[in-house]
Amino acid sequence: MPAGREAKVRVSCFQENLSKGLSIVGRAVSSRSTLPVLGNILLEAKDDKLRLAATNLEIGVNCWIGARIEDEGAITVPARLLTEFVNSLPPDKIEMELSVRTQTLHLRCGNFDVNIKGIDAQEFPVIPTVDNGDGPEETAEALEGRTI
Repeated sequence: MPAGREAKVRVSCFQENLSKGLSIVGRAVSSRSTLPVLGNILLEAKDDKLRLAATNLEIGVNCWIGARIEDEGAITVPARLLTEFVNSLPPDKIEMELSVRTQTLHLRCGNFDVNIKGIDAQEFPVIPTVDNGDGPEETAEALEGRTI
């Protein structure tokens, strides 16, 4: 990257998909915690998918949605703020741009535009995974109506 040029992560996805994913992972967000990052949702852009993740250190939920990824990267943003904003948007394409230097997520959809200050993704706890495939597996649609 040329000197003086800021690293930016660019992602686009549909409002309906992002809203659905946020409602799924939002169930694991900690409402009261001494760690501010537990009130956030991790957004990780990688391999043409946007990973959404949340944890309260007892449970963790991951959800992947299809997205157009121009540059890979990650950030955590306040769950409630992001979810309420995305749910208020029209069903259209959402353009997201992350400024790595300032840890700010810029969202644009139609005439709507917002900047959300985030926390570095490095501070987000690792959610354990089952490597041998013996764990339970459900689709997002099957889990959508259930509460955890």
